Amino acid sequence: MAEAFPPLDLTTLPRAHIAREVAKRFTFLRRLATVELNRILAPLGATAPMYNVLLRLSTEGQLSQQELALDAGLDAAGVSRLVAKLAEMKLVTIKVDAQDRRRRLVRLTPKGTAFEQALEPVVDAAMRHAVIGLDEHEEYELLRILDKTVRSMIEVLNVVRRDRRRSRSRRVSPLLDLASVGEDDEAEDEPTT
Repeated sequence: MAEAFPPLDLTTLPRAHIAREVAKRFTFLRRLATVELNRILAPLGATAPMYNVLLRLSTEGQLSQQELALDAGLDAAGVSRLVAKLAEMKLVTIKVDAQDRRRRLVRLTPKGTAFEQALEPVVDAAMRHAVIGLDEHEEYELLRILDKTVRSMIEVLNVVRRDRRRSRSRRVSPLLDLASVGEDDEAEDEPTT
């Protein structure tokens, strides 16, 4: 696996290729983390997607199945099956959203909270291996950069969603001009020449 990512010579890497290299590493790290989490959680009756859902619910409370899909790394049908399994295990409750009857809202039960808390130290110990080669300053710097990257990606996704809604209402092409990310609505509505 290590051969998949030989050390990069950052002095010769064109800036246009940096985003691609970052994306490749994010994908690779997620895959490695998922494999490792599945390995350590299997004897405890859990999986990486299950833990990710339990963790998100423990920090944010009640969420829709759609909101949990990204954390689980599953599509809508996969999340629906996972949530049904968690409900069968009495780790979560599912109820229909009163404002939108199509949405299913998921919440941890006391048993689910206890299970997530029991898994937490096991997961923390396993994930320590991800940063074992970094000193304390590098760990904090990595976290700061990752946090900034996540916030930037959320901003881009929000712009994409807003533009899709706007495009559907105008019946125009849903193509997004990424150069407009961060501009205000009036500047985005100006015609181009």
